[in-house]
Amino acid sequence: MSQTNTQKIIDEFSKLIDCEKTYTKSEFNDILTQAFKNNKTNKTKNTNGVKKSPTKYNIFIKENMGSLKKENPELNRQELMKLASTKWNIHKINENKEQGFGVIIEDKKEEKNNQQENENNKEDKDNILEDKKEEKNNQQENEDIIQEKSNENNKEDKDNILEDKKLKKIPKKRVVSKKID
Repeated sequence: MSQTNTQKIIDEFSKLIDCEKTYTKSEFNDILTQAFKNNKTNKTKNTNGVKKSPTKYNIFIKENMGSLKKENPELNRQELMKLASTKWNIHKINENKEQGFGVIIEDKKEEKNNQQENENNKEDKDNILEDKKEEKNNQQENEDIIQEKSNENNKEDKDNILEDKKLKKIPKKRVVSKKID
């Protein structure tokens, strides 16, 4: 039965620790850390000696990096890689067109542009509807304000009319003159 990773660490720790000696916490941690380091499991490497073949991108970069360096000596490595990747994308598009894939790419771009245009149109319609709603709400608020002012004015008018009627109902004082004999 194979040992677990934990068991392997414990075994390594047992080899490194001296049971006759007293350790501080720091020394103890250092020994445990060393046991972990000694027991790190390395990734298994391809032992059959077969190298993975380079990708088209790797080949392109290898073939073109030298000429890019000569043409642009002022650029640093990062800028050269950006330039190389741009050239790779152009190369890839041209290669796809030669194989008849350019039409598909252009169709997809056109489809994406159409989708974007539809989304923009939808946003425009939504904005127009929103503006109309806001305009309608503003108009309703204005009408409410006008109605309210009209009601206030009517009330004032009614109050004035009532006041006038009261004044008319009040009998005038008659002056009666009596003759005193």
